[in-house]
Amino acid sequence: DLVSGIILYQAGKYDDCLKNLENLNDPEALFYCGQALIKLGKPVSATAKFKTIGDTHKDSTYAETAAYFVG
Repeated sequence: DLVSGIILYQAGKYDDCLKNLENLNDPEALFYCGQALIKLGKPVSATAKFKTIGDTHKDSTYAETAAYFVG
């Protein structure tokens, strides 16, 4: 779930964070997935998560930050 995934991210458990969040269609979950993927050295996969936020959650509070990461 979302809260557990964020806690795992903050604890530095990025693989576990992804397992908790990767199937959620929520802009916050997508954002933390992207951040975790960056920490794991997977920038292309991270960019795809950030792009999804911009494409499907344009009004989200995460959209502007996600657009920054996409470039």
